[in-house]
Amino acid sequence: ISYRPGQIELSYKSDTDNRNFKIIQTSSTWNSETLAQNYEPLKQSANYQTVPNKGKTVYIYNGDNATWVDGGVWYRIEGQSKLSSDQLLNVADSL
Repeated sequence: ISYRPGQIELSYKSDTDNRNFKIIQTSSTWNSETLAQNYEPLKQSANYQTVPNKGKTVYIYNGDNATWVDGGVWYRIEGQSKLSSDQLLNVADSL
């Protein structure tokens, strides 16, 4: 776990293979629309899924990364998680 003003980062790494990912939470004034318009990795993704999920829009991109905003917090799951879309959505539900 690491933090700085306005941001918390949780890092996860598998003990058995090369899977790893971070969950990053940052203060933000963005909404789902401005996130899609301004977040470069999402804009550069060849195809991404837009998933309505319990009142928020979760964007799944590059296979196993996700991002969304909720209540003034911008969330990102980044790395080589090899998590499925359903697993990413379960993580989003839990935060």
